[in-house]
Amino acid sequence: MSVFFVAVSFAVAFSFSFFFLTQTIEYQVWYPHVDWPQQPALDIWFESDPPLVHKTMTDTETGLQKTNRHPFWPAIGLVPVKVIGFLGVPERLSVCLVLASGVGLASALFSLTLLFLQGCGIFSWLVQSLFLASATFIFWAGIVDRFPIGAATILATTASAAYFSREKRMSIWLAVALNVVSLSATITNGMFGLLLNVCFFKFKTAARITVYALVLTCVLWFAQGLFIKHHVALIEVEAYNQTWLLNPYAGSFLQKLVVLLGASVVIPVIHPYNYSDLDTVGIETSRLLGVQHSVPGADGPLEFILALGWAFLLIVSAILWLRRVDKTPFDTFLFLGIGGQLVLHLIYGTELFLYSFHLAPLLFLTVARGIGDLNGKALQGALFGLCLFIPLLAIHNFSEYEGAWIRYLESYEVMKGEVRRDSSSVIWASPPVGNGMSID
Repeated sequence: MSVFFVAVSFAVAFSFSFFFLTQTIEYQVWYPHVDWPQQPALDIWFESDPPLVHKTMTDTETGLQKTNRHPFWPAIGLVPVKVIGFLGVPERLSVCLVLASGVGLASALFSLTLLFLQGCGIFSWLVQSLFLASATFIFWAGIVDRFPIGAATILATTASAAYFSREKRMSIWLAVALNVVSLSATITNGMFGLLLNVCFFKFKTAARITVYALVLTCVLWFAQGLFIKHHVALIEVEAYNQTWLLNPYAGSFLQKLVVLLGASVVIPVIHPYNYSDLDTVGIETSRLLGVQHSVPGADGPLEFILALGWAFLLIVSAILWLRRVDKTPFDTFLFLGIGGQLVLHLIYGTELFLYSFHLAPLLFLTVARGIGDLNGKALQGALFGLCLFIPLLAIHNFSEYEGAWIRYLESYEVMKGEVRRDSSSVIWASPPVGNGMSID
């Protein structure tokens, strides 16, 4: 039954992601002869970078490879695409397969964490369904971007923390491997390896594991340079990304919390994403999608009920979890992980929904830890409430997802038209794989 639970979690997530990627990848790819700031799909979807990610998954020479950002990403993203391509699979379909596998892996690792914490009873199935019905999953599973794969590295470490909290002992070399997997210059991923060290090992051992992981990552980074051209130093912070640090666009501390804790589960009404200081930013952003300034529950009765229900569920779960007497190393790991994610993302001045895959799974694990130990009528009431809440959540988020894609395509067509007027040498691609939409 445990294997079945994980397998179903992978299959559902993979199938959903693969279907929507094949339907929409036509509108997310990199087009030749177009400079990166003019790529039609750039930044529209909550400031994500589908064409840049597509380019780095298909080109070993491009200067867009951020080989220091996620040291494993170029190998994980590019090598499988090339290998699948050698088997005769079209390049875009290969990209869809690799990205959908990353989404499926993130879902499977989340279910594995639940399995180690709660077993595979009905409550675990419901929490897994909550993950699959969330705005985070529905809005990012079909997008050409790194976030689900990044979430998989976080959840690999989290699942290991859940397992070894139960087993009481962790191998040092397994910890080194998990540190290497999670290590990232963005810190938001790499912190989970460090937290694993702090929560499960004494200080000297934790320090040794960290050093081993850093050395091994450096070795792998240099080895990666044998087949992927490095255009950035191993330690380098781009000046462009510094623009978004503490940018006033993201709003107040409370507004940031609302987006990180609320919009990641119940998507609010979507508004145009537009910085107030365009001279500083240097790009046109009025055509982009955003939720950073949305008011939770303002788009109708269903959204209001869902936003209120999620807030109630999260608060009650957090209280019950924090009141637990039998705290484990995993509880410390989860608490520090959520706190670290919030602190690190609060310094960003952009659409914070962009980073929801880093945080939302941890919030669902808070629900699992808080509600999972209830008994009797309290547990029955919680299960009944989840059975009502989850289908409504899925309906709402998917409805908003479809509306968002309509707005996305409108903006995409405007940008595509501008590029066509500027250049007649652009090679526009053929229709997407499957029964998707035509570009013209």
